Amino acid sequence: MRLGWAAVTLVVSIVVALATPTQSAQLVALAFAVVVLGLPHGALDDQISDRVFRVRGAGFYAAYLAPVVGTGMIWWAAPQFSFLAFLAASAWHFGEGDLRGFAPSRGMNAARLTRGTLVVGVLFTARPAEVAELLGPVLSAGAPPAHAAPTIALSLLAIHAATLLAVGGGGRSTNRALLDAAAVTVWLSFAPPLLAFAGYFACWHSRAHVETLYREGFGRSFWGRSLRLTLAAAAGGTVVLASVHHFAGEVAVAEALLPVIAALATPHMALVEAWRRRARSGLGAGEVLRPRVHAPGPVRGG
Repeated sequence: MRLGWAAVTLVVSIVVALATPTQSAQLVALAFAVVVLGLPHGALDDQISDRVFRVRGAGFYAAYLAPVVGTGMIWWAAPQFSFLAFLAASAWHFGEGDLRGFAPSRGMNAARLTRGTLVVGVLFTARPAEVAELLGPVLSAGAPPAHAAPTIALSLLAIHAATLLAVGGGGRSTNRALLDAAAVTVWLSFAPPLLAFAGYFACWHSRAHVETLYREGFGRSFWGRSLRLTLAAAAGGTVVLASVHHFAGEVAVAEALLPVIAALATPHMALVEAWRRRARSGLGAGEVLRPRVHAPGPVRGG
């Protein structure tokens, strides 16, 4: 994170807030972000599974699709519980992904947790009236009042900043992480909710994950390798959303989107967590992502 990026984020956030884009325009931006970076960033999960855990083919798809179906069923049966559980899992996942470049190894769990809580907390409290309209009455119950939004954002940022300083001390890595936290807080505070999530999901979370994949052995073939699962996930999500619209009629935007996003994200979050834990435990990422050797025969892939 550089100072220039933080300044650009501040200016863009204010311009976006003043422009007040329509919900339709925000949905277009969200769809673009999801298709261009959101889905591709998880579309190499099958290859991570193959190379890291030696699970591939039908075994991978069965293990991957089971939590997709299970998450959808649990969400249908207990939406409020599922919503809170998804927020908690997302906070951890976002924090882990956003701080992969942060150097310290001790105390990182606290830094990741406060980072993810900052992202999720500001996203869902910065504009409570708009968030409530998106979530619908069931999921928005108990939302904080609008006047509390600045206090919540500043408090979460202060807690995360204190954690970063405690874990990393001074130095370039900590300063970059602090600037990045300030920039993401500004963006999520000023931009309307759907656009705020689209921008964060594409420019922070998905971009960081794609950079990890590039660093750890996938190289220039990333986009070609990710195309298959990207198209499959896009088609599946479109079918589910169209079915919801057909059978449920007009519902709050997030009431339709969140279960689909949660179902697709659950196996991805679980796989990435297992992958990163294995890498941090001493098995280097370069090693676990090295192409598998099939005997007899040459090394496959690249």
